[in-house]
Order: sequence, then structure tokens, then C-alpha cells
Amino acid sequence: MHTCTHAHLHMRMHTSGRLLRHLGITLSLTTMPMVCALGILMVGARPCMSSVALAEVLRKVIGYSMVKPAREVSRRLGVLA
Repeated sequence: MHTCTHAHLHMRMHTSGRLLRHLGITLSLTTMPMVCALGILMVGARPCMSSVALAEVLRKVIGYSMVKPAREVSRRLGVLA
């Protein structure tokens, strides 16, 4: 299994629900733009392949473990069209 898959499963099983309840839908959905901005800054500060790989892994982990559940909950509640 890839590192991204392990991290995703861990986040999904242990922390997604707790974070979603604690942070709320709005803040959970805004984590993706913040993580992308952090990744761009990280790659700009240290432009090497490991920085790009780390930024991509973080983006995928946050996307699948926080943003996707928040989007599903918001669609069920009718918040998003």
C-alpha cells in the first residue's frame, strides 16, 4: 500500500468524524485551499522533488479524509447544491 493510502485510512477511521464535528463543515471545506497554499509556499521555498511529493501527499490526504466527508455531509443536509 502507498503511504497516502495508509495516511488516508488512518485519518478516515480515527479523526475525520471528530474533526468534522469539532471544526464544522465550513472550516473543513476551507482546509483544502489552505493546504494547497502551504504546498505552493513549501515548493517555492525548497524547490525539489521531495517537496513536490510531500505537497501532493498532503493534498490527497486532506482531500480524501476531510474535504470529501464534509462535502458528503453538506450534500445530505442540503447545504451544497
